[in-house]
Amino acid sequence: MSTRTSAASICRKARGVAFVNQGFTLIELVVVMVILAIVAGLLALTLSSNEHRLLRTEAKRFQHAAKLASDLALLTGVDHGIELAGDGYRVLAFDAITQQWLPADQLQPRSLPEPIAIELMIEKRVVDMEDAHDLEEHGRTPNPQVVFWATGEAVEFVVHFRLRDAERVISVAQVANDIQVGPFIAAGGG
Repeated sequence: MSTRTSAASICRKARGVAFVNQGFTLIELVVVMVILAIVAGLLALTLSSNEHRLLRTEAKRFQHAAKLASDLALLTGVDHGIELAGDGYRVLAFDAITQQWLPADQLQPRSLPEPIAIELMIEKRVVDMEDAHDLEEHGRTPNPQVVFWATGEAVEFVVHFRLRDAERVISVAQVANDIQVGPFIAAGGG
């Protein structure tokens, strides 16, 4: 037997109690379950926060693209527009020679990340949109739903960004000659 003994074993021997490991106590199990519940709650908050951040980032990115299209129309004297689809959008410029809308050189088309869907409203009416890849496959000419004329006028619009099957909505709207991000009223009432 070792000459070194722990204080706990001395106390057990003094009380005449033999140490037998019988598993976890109820208190230990409850503490572990509480810790797991707290970690799960924090994880849920983090995921929700990341989804909100993703929506806000995409709404801000669209706001900047719309402001750029508006500014380009004023500065260059060429009408610009944005063609939206269910899964993305692109900035277009009107070519006076061919009398067609062509992709603007300044911005690449934007495909939205998978969980995000957009909804376009013009004059308080929802506009039906196809997916962008469908538009290109059919070979039809680009046609913007949102137009910024070189005169400074623009189509009034609201674009709602939402996660598919979720109620959280962040919107971008033409408000008093400015393009703003905010909680504007969605068509579905959300």
